[in-house]
Amino acid sequence: MKTFAKVLEDNFSQLGKVCRNGGDEFAVFLKRTTMTEGRAIFKKLFRQKLTFSYQGKDYPYTISLGFAAYPDQGASREELLNKADVALYAVKMTGK
Repeated sequence: MKTFAKVLEDNFSQLGKVCRNGGDEFAVFLKRTTMTEGRAIFKKLFRQKLTFSYQGKDYPYTISLGFAAYPDQGASREELLNKADVALYAVKMTGK
């Protein structure tokens, strides 16, 4: 968890706000970012080799991601989080 939180901070803290959404879920709020720009930014994250270390050994891990864009997919934070959550679970159901 701490390792991935650091990855998010390193990648997105200059572009917006990174928050823990609960459990193993995080939210990233990007300022003035279109859906196309957001998709490109998150694709960059997917290209990174993600690993965590335990007892001196590195272990790879993967992530699932869902996102939504304001105002196209919602006008409030709640609507956007709901749309992103729906997208996340759609990705998880396809095994990606």
